[in-house]
Amino acid sequence: MLRLRKLASVVSMLAILAVAGGAVSGATTLHLLGAGWGKPEVAVFIKDAERQTRQTVMDVEAAVREWNEVLGEIENAPVFAWADDEKKADVVVVLRTGGGYPLGQTLTRTNGRSRCVLGSAYIQLNAEVLGRRISGAGMRSVARHELGHALGLRHSDDPSDLMYPFFDCGELRADEDVIISDYDREGIEAIYPLQKDCSIPDFLFWDE
Repeated sequence: MLRLRKLASVVSMLAILAVAGGAVSGATTLHLLGAGWGKPEVAVFIKDAERQTRQTVMDVEAAVREWNEVLGEIENAPVFAWADDEKKADVVVVLRTGGGYPLGQTLTRTNGRSRCVLGSAYIQLNAEVLGRRISGAGMRSVARHELGHALGLRHSDDPSDLMYPFFDCGELRADEDVIISDYDREGIEAIYPLQKDCSIPDFLFWDE
C-alpha cells in the first residue's frame, strides 16, 4: 500500500511510496506471500473504468499483458484473463484519483485449510501522487507491482526492482517503466506449479 514510509504494511496490504530509495546492496532478497493460484486462468476485472481516462485504463491493461508475457513462459503458471463482470473476477482492480487514497494497495485472501491457495485479490490504484497525476509509465509500473502481489510476490530489497516497496516521485512522473525483473520471474517460478503440500519458500536470496 502506498503511504508514508513511517507507516507499516499490514498483512497482505502491502506498501510502496513516493520517496527516494536506498543504496543498491550486493545481494537481493525477494519475499514471497506463501500462496498462489490453483487454477490455470485468473480472471481480472477493472472496476469504475468509466470514471478514469482511457489512457489510465489502457496503462493498467498493458501491465496485465506484460505479466502474461512472463507467465506464458513459465510452465504451469496461471495467466490473467479478462472477466466481463466483477462477480466473475478473481482479481478486482479499482482505479482512484485523489488525496486520501494510497498509491497502490493489494489485499489477498486464501481458500481452504492449507492457506496457500489464493481465492481472491483486491487491488486499488491511485492515478495521483501528492496532488499531481502520475505518468503513463508510472501507472504501468504501480499496476505491475500490485499485480505481482496478486500473483504471490511480496517485496524485494533491491531499490531498482519492480517489487521494491517504495517508488521515487521522479519515477512516477517520468516516462521510463520499471519492468518485471529476472528476480520477479524466478519468484513466480518458485511458486508455480502450486504444490499440494504448499511447499513455497518464504523468500529467494541472490548473493552478488
